Amino acid sequence: MSKKLFLLGAGGHASSLLDCVEMLGLKVDIIYDSNKNLRSIFSNYRIEENDKEIANFPKDQVELINGLGRMPYTHTRKELFNNYKSNGFSFKTIISPSAIISKHSTIGEGVQILKGATIQAGTKIGHNTIINTRSIVDHDCTIGDHCHIATGATLSGDITIKDNVFIGAGATIINGITIGENSIIAAGATIYKDIPANSKVMGSKVSLL
Repeated sequence: MSKKLFLLGAGGHASSLLDCVEMLGLKVDIIYDSNKNLRSIFSNYRIEENDKEIANFPKDQVELINGLGRMPYTHTRKELFNNYKSNGFSFKTIISPSAIISKHSTIGEGVQILKGATIQAGTKIGHNTIINTRSIVDHDCTIGDHCHIATGATLSGDITIKDNVFIGAGATIINGITIGENSIIAAGATIYKDIPANSKVMGSKVSLL
């Protein structure tokens, strides 16, 4: 018996996920969001405001999709994932049909890899991480839990990204770099030196200032 599929959230990131789900030929049974002004992509789906009813479903008959995006300075996506995991629920990994994924990579639970992204051999991606549209993760990279590699970002080979890191759109990380946990790399930045934990890095062709 196939599991029921519930999408948590109905914002912009959730709309991209739902598009991927439809392309994969899967069916979302219920979308949970309290927003009354929803995008047209959600119009033919059952929308419920209160996700607390999920607790009434048998855990082995449900898979969740974390529809919350991961922006700098926010941890709601991580908190939602950890809350449901602590209550015995599982999250579905979503990989767009147009993404290029090496069979020699390792993908964690609840990871979302969107349209046109590339994951090369030897890469390991932790749980609940977003690899967004047309981003590139080259060979032998290790990305932690609850990260967001934003649209068009490039990770060259042998990079280590610790947990809870945000890499902005179009950023470039040079080979062999380590980005410490809870760090934020701004859009368009080029990183060629290791970045300590809890750092914020901005600008073009910069290291930590």
